[in-house]
Amino acid sequence: MTRIFTTSIPCFLIAPLLWAASGNAHAGEGWKNRPYVNLGGGSGLTKILAGDSEEWGLTLGSEAGFRYRQKDGKLMGRTRVAGRRIRSFDGGGSELRLGSFLGVRRFLLGVEVGADVFRNQYAGDGLTLTQSYGVDLPLSIKVGPKLLQGVATVAPAWVSDSERAVDWSQVSHFGLGNEFEWSMGFEVNLPIVGISVRYSERTVASGEIQSVQFGLEL
Repeated sequence: MTRIFTTSIPCFLIAPLLWAASGNAHAGEGWKNRPYVNLGGGSGLTKILAGDSEEWGLTLGSEAGFRYRQKDGKLMGRTRVAGRRIRSFDGGGSELRLGSFLGVRRFLLGVEVGADVFRNQYAGDGLTLTQSYGVDLPLSIKVGPKLLQGVATVAPAWVSDSERAVDWSQVSHFGLGNEFEWSMGFEVNLPIVGISVRYSERTVASGEIQSVQFGLEL
């Protein structure tokens, strides 16, 4: 039976926000913002692993939202809505996300945390994800100058359908929550356009979803 999920944010996700707040206690009030569109954001190649089964698919996606930053401080954030659709030889699925993220940057190091609410489903030959609501709690570390920076993210997730929860005692690698995703990539932030590339792996109840994703932000 599907149930509504309840959870608290782990301490390791709260700590960066406390660090950000303490470092900007005297920052002036006021924010400035701008809209953005990430054409093809989340698009790329996807490999789905379930036992001995392996499926390849193509993912198409985009996102749009607002970026904002403190006028006299170091805090910055974004709120966006994103959609993706995947097609493989043996099946397909879709995903809709609404997320808000807040971070801080000091010198060559940035930290960003947030909450990303989603609804998704997938039906294929080897892996099936029943439609469910959920929330990712991503923590991202960004290293390097803003022009070209590396990004690493971990994102535990909780879902409303308890049957989709991963049994971590049966999985050989590390994970938190009902599902768990990690990713690594880089961002090129030019004055007019931004380019991003990332590789991600998401562990779900009956397998693993690996993908290479691209983005073009205007």
